[in-house]
Amino acid sequence: MSQDRSILEQAAERDVLSNMQCDTPLPWQRARDETAKAYAAFCHYRDMGPVRSLRLLLARYEEEHCQQTANEPPTGNRRVVVPTLRFRTLADWSRRNEWQRRAGAYDAHLALVARRVAEVAYMEDLESFKKRQKELSQATYAVAVALLDKARVRLEALDVEEIGPGRLPSYFRAAASIAESATNAEAVALGVHELIELLDAQSET
Repeated sequence: MSQDRSILEQAAERDVLSNMQCDTPLPWQRARDETAKAYAAFCHYRDMGPVRSLRLLLARYEEEHCQQTANEPPTGNRRVVVPTLRFRTLADWSRRNEWQRRAGAYDAHLALVARRVAEVAYMEDLESFKKRQKELSQATYAVAVALLDKARVRLEALDVEEIGPGRLPSYFRAAASIAESATNAEAVALGVHELIELLDAQSET
Protein backbone atom coordinates (compact mmCIF):
# COMPACT_ATOMS: atom_id res chain seq x y z
CA MET A 1 0.00 0.00 0.00
CA SER A 2 2.78 2.43 0.90
CA GLN A 3 4.56 1.59 -2.34
CA ASP A 4 1.37 2.30 -4.35
CA ARG A 5 0.98 5.59 -2.48
CA SER A 6 4.58 6.52 -3.30
CA ILE A 7 3.95 5.82 -6.99
CA LEU A 8 0.84 8.01 -6.93
CA GLU A 9 2.69 10.81 -5.19
CA GLN A 10 5.53 10.67 -7.71
CA ALA A 11 3.13 10.72 -10.64
CA ALA A 12 1.18 13.60 -9.12
CA GLU A 13 4.40 15.52 -8.52
CA ARG A 14 5.41 15.06 -12.16
CA ASP A 15 2.03 16.42 -13.26
CA VAL A 16 2.40 19.42 -10.97
CA LEU A 17 5.89 20.20 -12.27
CA SER A 18 4.64 19.85 -15.83
CA ASN A 19 1.84 22.32 -15.19
CA MET A 20 4.20 24.72 -13.48
CA GLN A 21 6.50 24.65 -16.50
CA CYS A 22 3.51 25.47 -18.69
CA ASP A 23 2.59 28.32 -16.30
CA THR A 24 -0.85 26.78 -15.82
CA PRO A 25 -2.33 27.53 -12.38
CA LEU A 26 -3.56 24.56 -10.39
CA PRO A 27 -6.56 24.96 -8.07
CA TRP A 28 -4.82 23.32 -5.13
CA GLN A 29 -1.77 25.58 -5.31
CA ARG A 30 -1.50 28.72 -3.23
CA ALA A 31 -3.65 31.56 -4.50
CA ARG A 32 -2.12 34.98 -5.06
CA ASP A 33 -3.94 36.67 -2.17
CA GLU A 34 -3.85 33.64 0.17
CA THR A 35 -1.84 34.04 3.37
CA ALA A 36 0.71 31.46 4.45
CA LYS A 37 -1.43 30.34 7.41
CA ALA A 38 -4.56 30.10 5.29
CA TYR A 39 -2.77 28.02 2.67
CA ALA A 40 -1.24 25.76 5.32
CA ALA A 41 -4.71 25.14 6.72
CA PHE A 42 -6.06 24.47 3.23
CA CYS A 43 -3.31 21.89 2.61
CA HIS A 44 -4.25 20.12 5.83
CA TYR A 45 -7.92 20.25 4.84
CA ARG A 46 -7.17 19.07 1.29
CA ASP A 47 -5.05 16.11 2.44
CA MET A 48 -7.78 14.81 4.75
CA GLY A 49 -9.45 13.21 1.73
CA PRO A 50 -13.18 12.73 1.13
CA VAL A 51 -13.95 12.68 4.89
CA ARG A 52 -12.63 16.22 5.27
CA SER A 53 -14.54 18.83 7.23
CA LEU A 54 -13.77 22.06 9.05
CA ARG A 55 -14.90 20.55 12.36
CA LEU A 56 -12.51 17.63 12.01
CA LEU A 57 -9.70 19.96 11.03
CA LEU A 58 -10.31 22.15 14.06
CA ALA A 59 -10.35 19.08 16.33
CA ARG A 60 -7.00 18.05 14.88
CA TYR A 61 -5.56 21.51 15.54
CA GLU A 62 -6.86 21.51 19.11
CA GLU A 63 -5.31 18.09 19.76
CA GLU A 64 -1.96 19.12 18.27
CA HIS A 65 -2.00 22.36 20.26
CA CYS A 66 -2.70 20.50 23.51
CA GLN A 67 0.12 18.06 22.84
CA GLN A 68 2.51 20.89 22.06
CA THR A 69 1.67 22.98 25.10
CA ALA A 70 1.77 19.95 27.42
CA ASN A 71 5.45 19.52 26.58
CA GLU A 72 6.35 23.16 27.13
CA PRO A 73 7.38 24.61 30.50
CA PRO A 74 4.63 26.72 32.14
CA THR A 75 6.57 29.96 31.77
CA GLY A 76 6.22 32.81 29.32
CA ASN A 77 3.72 33.11 26.51
CA ARG A 78 2.72 29.85 24.88
CA ARG A 79 3.03 29.73 21.11
CA VAL A 80 0.16 28.67 18.86
CA VAL A 81 1.81 26.17 16.52
CA VAL A 82 -1.26 25.50 14.37
CA PRO A 83 -2.68 27.95 11.80
CA THR A 84 -5.65 28.80 14.02
CA LEU A 85 -7.77 27.56 16.89
CA ARG A 86 -10.93 29.41 15.85
CA PHE A 87 -13.64 27.76 13.78
CA ARG A 88 -14.79 31.12 12.45
CA THR A 89 -11.33 31.74 11.01
CA LEU A 90 -11.32 28.38 9.25
CA ALA A 91 -14.80 29.01 7.86
CA ASP A 92 -13.75 32.44 6.61
CA TRP A 93 -10.64 31.05 4.91
CA SER A 94 -12.67 28.21 3.40
CA ARG A 95 -15.33 30.56 2.00
CA ARG A 96 -12.92 33.23 0.78
CA ASN A 97 -10.48 30.81 -0.86
CA GLU A 98 -13.01 28.25 -2.14
CA TRP A 99 -11.62 25.28 -0.26
CA GLN A 100 -14.36 22.85 -1.29
CA ARG A 101 -13.93 23.54 -4.99
CA ARG A 102 -10.14 23.36 -4.83
CA ALA A 103 -10.13 20.19 -2.69
CA GLY A 104 -12.58 18.59 -5.11
CA ALA A 105 -10.27 19.43 -8.01
CA TYR A 106 -7.40 17.84 -6.08
CA ASP A 107 -9.46 14.68 -5.50
CA ALA A 108 -10.22 14.48 -9.22
CA HIS A 109 -6.55 14.97 -10.02
CA LEU A 110 -5.50 12.13 -7.71
CA ALA A 111 -8.17 9.87 -9.22
CA LEU A 112 -6.81 10.61 -12.70
CA VAL A 113 -3.26 9.88 -11.57
CA ALA A 114 -4.43 6.61 -9.98
CA ARG A 115 -6.07 5.57 -13.25
CA ARG A 116 -2.87 6.33 -15.16
CA VAL A 117 -0.81 4.27 -12.74
CA ALA A 118 -3.31 1.40 -12.96
CA GLU A 119 -3.24 1.50 -16.77
CA VAL A 120 0.56 1.36 -16.83
CA ALA A 121 0.56 -1.57 -14.38
CA TYR A 122 -2.08 -3.37 -16.47
CA MET A 123 -0.09 -2.96 -19.68
CA GLU A 124 3.04 -4.27 -17.96
CA ASP A 125 1.12 -7.31 -16.67
CA LEU A 126 -0.35 -7.88 -20.14
CA GLU A 127 3.07 -7.80 -21.79
CA SER A 128 4.41 -10.19 -19.14
CA PHE A 129 1.49 -12.57 -19.79
CA LYS A 130 2.08 -12.48 -23.55
CA LYS A 131 5.76 -13.24 -23.00
CA ARG A 132 4.91 -16.25 -20.84
CA GLN A 133 2.37 -17.44 -23.41
CA LYS A 134 4.95 -17.21 -26.17
CA GLU A 135 7.50 -19.18 -24.15
CA LEU A 136 4.84 -21.77 -23.34
CA SER A 137 3.81 -22.08 -26.99
CA GLN A 138 7.39 -22.61 -28.10
CA ALA A 139 8.00 -25.30 -25.49
CA THR A 140 4.67 -27.00 -26.22
CA TYR A 141 5.26 -26.92 -29.96
CA ALA A 142 8.67 -28.57 -29.46
CA VAL A 143 6.98 -31.35 -27.49
CA ALA A 144 4.42 -31.86 -30.26
CA VAL A 145 7.13 -32.07 -32.93
CA ALA A 146 9.12 -34.55 -30.87
CA LEU A 147 6.02 -36.69 -30.36
CA LEU A 148 5.23 -36.65 -34.07
CA ASP A 149 8.81 -37.65 -34.86
CA LYS A 150 8.53 -40.59 -32.48
CA ALA A 151 5.27 -41.64 -34.08
CA ARG A 152 6.80 -41.41 -37.56
CA VAL A 153 9.81 -43.46 -36.54
CA ARG A 154 7.52 -46.03 -34.96
CA LEU A 155 5.41 -46.16 -38.10
CA GLU A 156 8.45 -46.66 -40.33
CA ALA A 157 9.76 -49.44 -38.11
CA LEU A 158 6.52 -51.39 -37.94
CA ASP A 159 5.29 -53.94 -40.39
CA VAL A 160 1.76 -53.61 -41.57
CA GLU A 161 0.74 -56.64 -39.52
CA GLU A 162 2.16 -55.08 -36.33
CA ILE A 163 0.11 -51.90 -36.48
CA GLY A 164 -2.71 -52.20 -34.00
CA PRO A 165 -5.96 -50.46 -34.93
CA GLY A 166 -6.05 -48.29 -31.81
CA ARG A 167 -2.43 -47.60 -31.00
CA LEU A 168 -0.83 -45.41 -33.66
CA PRO A 169 -3.76 -43.04 -34.16
CA SER A 170 -3.53 -42.14 -30.47
CA TYR A 171 0.00 -40.84 -31.06
CA PHE A 172 -1.21 -38.52 -33.81
CA ARG A 173 -4.26 -37.38 -31.86
CA ALA A 174 -2.07 -36.50 -28.87
CA ALA A 175 0.44 -34.68 -31.07
CA ALA A 176 -2.31 -32.79 -32.88
CA SER A 177 -3.87 -31.74 -29.57
CA ILE A 178 -0.54 -30.49 -28.23
CA ALA A 179 0.17 -28.66 -31.48
CA GLU A 180 -3.23 -26.98 -31.31
CA SER A 181 -2.56 -25.86 -27.74
CA ALA A 182 0.81 -24.46 -28.81
CA THR A 183 -0.79 -22.59 -31.71
CA ASN A 184 -3.48 -21.11 -29.47
CA ALA A 185 -0.90 -20.02 -26.89
CA GLU A 186 1.21 -18.38 -29.57
CA ALA A 187 -1.86 -16.65 -31.00
CA VAL A 188 -2.59 -15.17 -27.58
CA ALA A 189 1.03 -14.08 -27.18
CA LEU A 190 1.01 -12.33 -30.55
CA GLY A 191 -2.45 -10.83 -30.12
CA VAL A 192 -3.72 -12.63 -33.24
CA HIS A 193 -7.32 -12.77 -32.05
CA GLU A 194 -7.42 -9.02 -31.38
CA LEU A 195 -5.82 -8.34 -34.76
CA ILE A 196 -8.37 -10.51 -36.57
CA GLU A 197 -11.26 -8.74 -34.80
CA LEU A 198 -9.78 -5.38 -35.76
CA LEU A 199 -9.38 -6.40 -39.42
CA ASP A 200 -12.94 -7.76 -39.49
CA ALA A 201 -14.27 -4.51 -38.04
CA GLN A 202 -12.35 -2.48 -40.61
CA SER A 203 -13.61 -4.63 -43.48
CA GLU A 204 -17.21 -4.11 -42.41
CA THR A 205 -16.91 -0.32 -42.49
